[in-house]
Amino acid sequence: MKILVTGCAGFIGGHVVEKLLADGYDVLGIDCLTYAGDRELMETLEVKHDNFKFMTLNIGAIRSDHLANVDLVVNLAAESHVDNSIANSSVFVQTNVVESHSLIEVCHQSNIPLLHFSTDEVYGVSKTKTFKETDALKPRNPYSATKAAIDHMIFAYQNTYDFKATLIRPSNNFGPRQNGEKFIPTILRSLQEGKKIPVYGKGDQIREWTYVKHTAAAVSFLVGKMIGGECVGEIYNFTTGIDMTNIEMVTRICDGIGVSVNDSVEHVEDRLGHDFRYSITSKKLEGAGFKVNADIEKELRETILFYTEK
Repeated sequence: MKILVTGCAGFIGGHVVEKLLADGYDVLGIDCLTYAGDRELMETLEVKHDNFKFMTLNIGAIRSDHLANVDLVVNLAAESHVDNSIANSSVFVQTNVVESHSLIEVCHQSNIPLLHFSTDEVYGVSKTKTFKETDALKPRNPYSATKAAIDHMIFAYQNTYDFKATLIRPSNNFGPRQNGEKFIPTILRSLQEGKKIPVYGKGDQIREWTYVKHTAAAVSFLVGKMIGGECVGEIYNFTTGIDMTNIEMVTRICDGIGVSVNDSVEHVEDRLGHDFRYSITSKKLEGAGFKVNADIEKELRETILFYTEK
């Protein structure tokens, strides 16, 4: 079976490709290699795996001939850093909506099913509620608004054209190879450079932290199900359910490498519209047969080791 993965050179995309290859799939990776793309990883995977081919291409330029002999498309191509979307939302609209719509249309015309990578942020926030797949979408920043928009386009294609698509909405991912602009790499880089760790506001924003390799395994699970004709036309949340505040994450990392959190943190002005809490449930995906045993301490150690030994 041949899987086309867009956004394959990104943080999550690279781990998804590795998991699909390990599970025996042939993979065609497509990525336009923005600042967040890992060209070296793509070159390494091409040398290491005969069943992986990489192509530098924007998803808006994908045509039907690129889908020849492809059994399923996994779309991870997206602009994803919320801070950047607040500073300039135009590129997010272009990539996450306009070009993603182009991909949807090509998949539809070619009769190729699509597994689309969304986000838990499309649900918005609640101080107490844990969101499930049937809850309304209430995005609160430009990034999540673009992701919600393309989710709705997929729903429209499903309803209008009987388009074969499935959505996965993961919680906040972390792990090796994450781009340096993200929170955990920023923590570790700041400590290595002897700088203060910038923490927005009080650092009391709550996130559910999911190790990226679990997310890659969830994607591969759904790929297998979809190829077998199952789980098509569905939405699946995915989280390991481990929630903590940003300052709690900073504290764990500081404790893990033996430095004082009080001496290492600088509280900075909170970003515009900073959402207080995201929370989702994975019960539906568990009911489909996918479960993980998360070990946040082990996963954080592996993440810290990756960045400190670079």
